[in-house]
Amino acid sequence: MIEERRAPKPTHGFSVAQAILKAPAMDHAVRACTELGASAIAGFAAERSVPRNAGASPGDARADRWRRIALEACRQCRREFAPEVTVLADADARTAFFRLHDAVFVACLREDSVPLGTLLERLGPDAASRPLLVIGPEGDFTPEELDALVARGARPCRLADALLRAETAAVAGAAILGLHLMSRRELEKP
Repeated sequence: MIEERRAPKPTHGFSVAQAILKAPAMDHAVRACTELGASAIAGFAAERSVPRNAGASPGDARADRWRRIALEACRQCRREFAPEVTVLADADARTAFFRLHDAVFVACLREDSVPLGTLLERLGPDAASRPLLVIGPEGDFTPEELDALVARGARPCRLADALLRAETAAVAGAAILGLHLMSRRELEKP
């Protein structure tokens, strides 16, 4: 017997914006980020994305596929809320998505990038209740793309000492942000 219950949607949550990857890798990133608690997952085209086309028709088909994968992952891990899954088809959509978050981090290979956990510690427990992690394609962002993200307020970060595949970076970042938010919830308990 299936029991229906109503629960309030969480007020804190993290999002992942992933440069579009080939189907198996992107599917894995969507599935794992859902299991780790992402409240939103967005795909976007970067200069080094493969495939590069993120137009309305193919983007919609991909987003539908990713939504199905996210729903399956929710069932598997017994999540009450499925993440919002979308394709950010242009710069305006990316800007609007960024504005929904109180802290934006971009995982990158830049030498001066700081570990994500360290950045979160520096911000303190009262900050970053709605963080966004932006993950680039295989081969990272171009220097121009990275500079543009930093100019919009994204903080460069790294997720591990090793060089990670893009889908692995999404999983590592989602785990770090999930732990950060779980710690926040523990601190908020009476």
